[in-house]
Amino acid sequence: MALTKHLKRPTLECLEARWVPATIRLIGGNLFISNPGPTTLANPLKITLTANNTFTVQDGTSPAVTGLKAGSGLFITGSNKADFITLNLADKTFGGNVFINSGNGDDTITLTAAATGGKIGGNLTVLMGNGADTLNVPSGTGVQVGGNTVVTGGLGNDTFVFGDPPFTKFGGNLTIHNVNTVGANLPATIGGNLTITSTEALVNNWKLAVTVGGNATLVSGNGDDEIFFSGSGFPPQAGSVAGNVVVNLGGGNNKFGVAPGFGPAGNFTIGGSLSVFAGTGDDEIRIADLGDSVTVGGNTVIDGGGGDNQYRLGATWSAFGNVLIQGGNGVNDLSGATNSFLATVAGNLSFYFGNGDNLITLGAVSSIGGALNVYTGNGNNTLTLEGAQTYLANMLFGNGDDTLVLNNAALVLTGYVNGGGGTNTLTQTAGTLAPTLILLNF
Repeated sequence: MALTKHLKRPTLECLEARWVPATIRLIGGNLFISNPGPTTLANPLKITLTANNTFTVQDGTSPAVTGLKAGSGLFITGSNKADFITLNLADKTFGGNVFINSGNGDDTITLTAAATGGKIGGNLTVLMGNGADTLNVPSGTGVQVGGNTVVTGGLGNDTFVFGDPPFTKFGGNLTIHNVNTVGANLPATIGGNLTITSTEALVNNWKLAVTVGGNATLVSGNGDDEIFFSGSGFPPQAGSVAGNVVVNLGGGNNKFGVAPGFGPAGNFTIGGSLSVFAGTGDDEIRIADLGDSVTVGGNTVIDGGGGDNQYRLGATWSAFGNVLIQGGNGVNDLSGATNSFLATVAGNLSFYFGNGDNLITLGAVSSIGGALNVYTGNGNNTLTLEGAQTYLANMLFGNGDDTLVLNNAALVLTGYVNGGGGTNTLTQTAGTLAPTLILLNF
């Protein structure tokens, strides 16, 4: 009798699921870390300096890898999922460059150190891919970067917060691109230039309580942006830019300020010039508003662009060069209790406005060391002078119905004033017209 042979059909047996830890490679003094497993805020991919140029790496809850020595470069590459990456400098120094590429996904990168300070000797480069990403330097962290720092965001709303006490120090230039929320509290210091740019049409919110050793350049996109330089803290502390400040607000309805008075803020000093350029939106520009103090060592140019603009230029603003304020064909408002021009100007003060109905009040505490130049278009303009000083005027109004008001007993008006076309009015509540004044078309 023949035996029947029973054959078993081949099958695949399930293996136990395993978490594959990140790939770690040491090549010629460089440490490469990539392909992290699933990470969380509580269990991130954590790279810790345990001694100078010596690292421990732990990927989530996987076993830590210790004693990794590298002196040239640290390269950290995330995945395209939501990664949590922490670089802890502790109180040690890494002498090389650090490069972090978090990949796509909503990533959180934390750069921390002991309160006494931990240092990256070279450059720091952070690339945040597409997604809502965050780069955070926590409160109480003494992070120091010896070289240049570059932080680049991708598509999505990105955040970079740094600089709580005791110290965050960027020894070289700090360059930030396409990061929508930037928050810096004193005493964060930048040894070189500060450059922040955005090409996205998203809302940018940049609050910069910083001390900058070089120049500061801020260029925003076409969203409704809020951008402020300020001192900070309790009690208020001082901030500064040693060189020039250039701000281009782009389109949108924007707010820009230097010590703008929105919260606890201190004195802010600009050693060079201040230049602010707005687009076609309705913009609000504040300098030394609500009691904060601002000093500009060079010339100041404020261009409100073509929208309806408000200028809140406070009494504690000292401008040691010339000041030019200009706007397009919208309504440019420097009047009333909140918007009057109240600064001290060592040089000339000039207003160049288009065809809107513009309102200008030079308040009683304002002071002009040079000439007062006013050129307007064909709107109905009102200029009110309230300072206790001699105004050396060079004024030419357009074809609208313009009004000139003198409102201080110690005021003297001299120079040249031409009302242009239209029905123009001189209201002399108080003050004196100098015998040398040339007054036309009033």
